Amino acid sequence: SVGVHTAPFHIAAEALVITPEKLPLIAASHSTHAVLGSSRAAVECVIWLLQHGVPPESVHWVIAEDMWFVSYESMQPDKYVNTAKLFWTSFAECKSLPELEFALEDAGLRYRVDSTHRPTAFHGVSVSKQEITQLR
Repeated sequence: SVGVHTAPFHIAAEALVITPEKLPLIAASHSTHAVLGSSRAAVECVIWLLQHGVPPESVHWVIAEDMWFVSYESMQPDKYVNTAKLFWTSFAECKSLPELEFALEDAGLRYRVDSTHRPTAFHGVSVSKQEITQLR
């Protein structure tokens, strides 16, 4: 049926697998939570759990690879022209992809969760400065 997927990994029989909209109904009755994926919905699940008192050590966010996030603030209508200018200036001046990624981060256009590790993916998911702080 629509929306039913078979996980490409083993799920323990005692594990409860739900979709994001059911999280508010069951979160309080579980002591640990695993959030799978790097979509905007997954980001919102992690943030929701943290905002509703689940200790960070009880939230396990499973993603295939670290990724760069788009700065939500940089994409607002009043910032967009400056964002484009910063992006294209960085693009023209940088000599490699890693250099460009770090230049975009320095300009406030991109975020990463772990500042000690260079992400290997970019999916276009946007987060605010407040959200990336919570995810860290």
